[in-house]
Amino acid sequence: MKHALLPNNLITLIRAASSQKKKKKKKKKKKKKKKKKKKKKKKKKKKKKKKKKKKKKKKKKKKKKKKKKKKKKKKKRRRRRRRRRRRRRRRRRRRRRRRRREEEEEEEEEEEEEEEKKKKKKKKKKKKKKKKKKKKKKKKNP
Repeated sequence: MKHALLPNNLITLIRAASSQKKKKKKKKKKKKKKKKKKKKKKKKKKKKKKKKKKKKKKKKKKKKKKKKKKKKKKKKRRRRRRRRRRRRRRRRRRRRRRRRREEEEEEEEEEEEEEEKKKKKKKKKKKKKKKKKKKKKKKKNP
């Protein structure tokens, strides 16, 4: 034995010290293991964070879609207004054109009627003249 030369008190002290050192080493080893485990946990957490980020991106996309829909609605309103304006304008133009056409047609018809009347009058006059001439001729013959 190494401790044979030393007194009992010292032997007990040395043993106690050595056992304490062993315990400390064990504790240190355990602590190191724990640290390693913690590191692993951290890695897992990072992975989870990445997954969360992906989810957030998806949510953002959804929000963008909603915004687009709102914009479309605004555009639709504008379009509706524009369409209404265009329709009104077209209607007005059509009405005006119709009125003008009708007025022009009426005027043309009136003019035509007047012309026809004039022609008829002229024809009547011509007929009368012809009749007169015939009468005169008949008188001369006998």
